[in-house]
Amino acid sequence: MIAKRPLAATLCVLLMLFLHPSFSAADPDSGQQDGATNKPRVVVTISEETTRITEPLREDGYVNYVAALNEIASKGVTLENNSAVLFWKAVGPSAIDQEYREEFFKPLGIAPLPDEGEYFVDVNDDACDQLEEVMKRPWSKREFPKLAKWLKANDVPLAIAVEATRRPKSFEPLYPEDSMLPATLLPGIEQRRVVARALCARGMLRLGRGNIDEAWADVLACHRLARLAGQGSTLINAALATNIERKACQADEAILQYKSLTAAQIAKIRADLKALGPMPEVADFIGVCDRYMYLDFVAAIGRAGVSWISILSSDRESRTTHEKLTDWAARQSVDWNLILRRGNSWYDRMEDAFHKPTYAERREAAREVEKDMRELVNQTKGKTPLSIVFLSPSCEIASERIGAMILGLLPPEPVLGMDAENHAKMRFTLIELSFALAAYRADNGSYPAKLADLMPKYVDKMPEDIFIEKRLKYERKNNGYLLYSVGPNGVDDNGRRREDCDGDKWDDIAVEVK
Repeated sequence: MIAKRPLAATLCVLLMLFLHPSFSAADPDSGQQDGATNKPRVVVTISEETTRITEPLREDGYVNYVAALNEIASKGVTLENNSAVLFWKAVGPSAIDQEYREEFFKPLGIAPLPDEGEYFVDVNDDACDQLEEVMKRPWSKREFPKLAKWLKANDVPLAIAVEATRRPKSFEPLYPEDSMLPATLLPGIEQRRVVARALCARGMLRLGRGNIDEAWADVLACHRLARLAGQGSTLINAALATNIERKACQADEAILQYKSLTAAQIAKIRADLKALGPMPEVADFIGVCDRYMYLDFVAAIGRAGVSWISILSSDRESRTTHEKLTDWAARQSVDWNLILRRGNSWYDRMEDAFHKPTYAERREAAREVEKDMRELVNQTKGKTPLSIVFLSPSCEIASERIGAMILGLLPPEPVLGMDAENHAKMRFTLIELSFALAAYRADNGSYPAKLADLMPKYVDKMPEDIFIEKRLKYERKNNGYLLYSVGPNGVDDNGRRREDCDGDKWDDIAVEVK
């Protein structure tokens, strides 16, 4: 049982700290040395209840979460099946600092790439706005000559990037491997995003020329790139995958507008879509990488001292004498194992929320987690580590509040992640169903009066709206149709999407073919 420490005792501790010979304002690790080895003492217990994993360990005795995630991500990956090998040959090594290139490329099984080569070149700033437009609709070289020239200059690296998307795996290491997980570098994020934009833009240029097969090849490569991006270790990878998938689905909608699609072309597109692997599950990232990031951060604060919570929230890099005093006292009164266990309980709740049977239950459970976390973090608003350590009535409460402060620095957002994941899934479902509608039209000369007419020839089972677990909305409009989901807010906005208004008034997910 953790004993309470009344205010009078706290004042005594303060006095003792000032007089104690082991306290040194100049020594940030004062009181943490192991007397036998003269090495820094590990302030947490390495166990499944606290650190969740028990190996591998760094030289300082703490869990090496970076190495653990790299080991997980590299399973089954070879030089021949790793798309990252070809991807970096397409974009070049400029995004990776020279000092880390050996560490980065060695796990890929290749030597560091040379600085000079026929690598992908990003679009000029003056054409960026145009690029957003041409990713969504057919266009011509005459309309946007600069963009056409840019794509032509990238023919060779784009060909390599497309080939990379045909490989089934994607692994590149988090690095530096001896660092904290929150401090690792992810150099391929921006490169993949830009390559995805180029693929969609080129696909729409080819569509503008009437070359449907080549247009679809580029859009399909973008779909594959999204799924490969989602094989990374972090939630940033999941967000990137969703972003790329959204661009690919926009291009799909442009292809759906093309009235001269043949039955054979539609059949190929439908087969290609069906063969795509699943998008990443956000729950997997929250349960592993996001959890590890929090646990690693807690251990790092325990190792460095609670004063670093204040330093991380400011522009300072050094500690004041009062903060060093706080660290000395915190070592006597903060239970880092308790903070780790409490953190794991939050992530357990988030994982449970993602595995509820219905979307409504999942979202409600995630909202409850967010609300409870927010209330806990708000209890530390206006407080400092100094006041928490010295004024908390017990070690348990001091530990709880320090843990809440750290949680506030790395706040998980399960509802946002859940909505983004389901939005991407729903949009892809609508695209698949829209190509089934296209197949019906190719065979019958017009779109069906109702979605049920697609069964059983064109779809085995009619998909439901994820967000309300009811039928999707379908409406014939002149020679086309409107197909939509009500979106995360669960309200039927008559097919009006977020991009159709200012703010968040509408959020339906729709495909409209005119």
